[in-house]
Amino acid sequence: MRLESETCDVFTDRRFGGNPLAVVHGGEALDGTAMQRVAREFNLSETVFVLPAEAAGADARIRIFTPGAELPFAGHPNVGTAVMLARRRGLAGETVVLDQAAGRVVARLGRDAAGQVAAAEIEAPLPYATSAALAPEAIAACIGLPVAAVQTTAHAPAIGGCGGTMAFAELADLGALAEATPDTAAFRAHLPASACIGLHLHVALPDGRRRARMFGPLVGVPEDPATGAANLGLAGLLLQAAGGDRLALEVEQGVEMGRPSRLTLRAWRDAAGRSAPRSAAGWCRSRRGGSAWAEGRRRAGHGAAGAGQGGRVAAACRRGDCAAWTNSAFTGPCTGPARCWMSARMTAPSPCPSPACPAAACWPSSRCRAPSPGCGPPPARCRT
Repeated sequence: MRLESETCDVFTDRRFGGNPLAVVHGGEALDGTAMQRVAREFNLSETVFVLPAEAAGADARIRIFTPGAELPFAGHPNVGTAVMLARRRGLAGETVVLDQAAGRVVARLGRDAAGQVAAAEIEAPLPYATSAALAPEAIAACIGLPVAAVQTTAHAPAIGGCGGTMAFAELADLGALAEATPDTAAFRAHLPASACIGLHLHVALPDGRRRARMFGPLVGVPEDPATGAANLGLAGLLLQAAGGDRLALEVEQGVEMGRPSRLTLRAWRDAAGRSAPRSAAGWCRSRRGGSAWAEGRRRAGHGAAGAGQGGRVAAACRRGDCAAWTNSAFTGPCTGPARCWMSARMTAPSPCPSPACPAAACWPSSRCRAPSPGCGPPPARCRT
């Protein structure tokens, strides 16, 4: 089965910033297992499958997958899908309604100076609720920092969410945030996937904004460049902790990954006094479409323009010579007969792999997904 796909960068107004998203159309015949395989091939934080609406008033039904799990709700997939679907269908209205496992999400569309849909504002499907308290020691163990780096100024560490469950913790300063490194074994012990999607860390900045990082190693997301659901939850949590009726918040994320993202959030109390978060300023920069093979016969979504800079994929790459390079962080020194687009995340075409690549070039980052043909075993950091 051949599926149509397209990619975009969400929570940014420039290409190759923000959080990449794959949107797949025409997958009605796929079951969850097949969708998960396609999402694993894209290897982005999330892949969305757009399906026909089943309930009155909805424009579509969506299913959201990380490389390792299906999610009931996520922010950047809703923002990106709303923008791409509005463009694809030529919608003239102001909203796109998307049904998903956590409930209904209404996205309010924003347009650029030329009148093209370029942004969306989404409201979380559920009010924020805290489901469990966490010990600072557990947070510190999960990110390899001393307990003193975990703060309780704005709120105590907790698990909660507004459609997707996340762990939240405030850190002492930007230095601690930069040094945070996820420990997969500690995540399994303290933050298993059955309890939460991942850990959302944040630090207060002098101007009132916050900087955040999100780690979800147990759902296939080592680090996320921009986490809409987590930041929606953070806004709700901060309002709940501070009291009051309303809260406005701006969060920057993805800085440490080289994919800066900006999220503007609002939260207020509903009629029942619950914290009801909404995300605004979800700008989306589209890329080019491609094809996805549900049977896995070809790298899913790697179309003729790859990452969307307009470059051509060399014939050698189309034959699969570079299929082993799936890591979006790769910028290695290897040289080969052609330059290839290997992933929708790449900001530049990678050299095709050579069997003569040294081991250091074959395993270029902590993602360590797959080596080039002929490379030796992964270094120690990749074996956990």
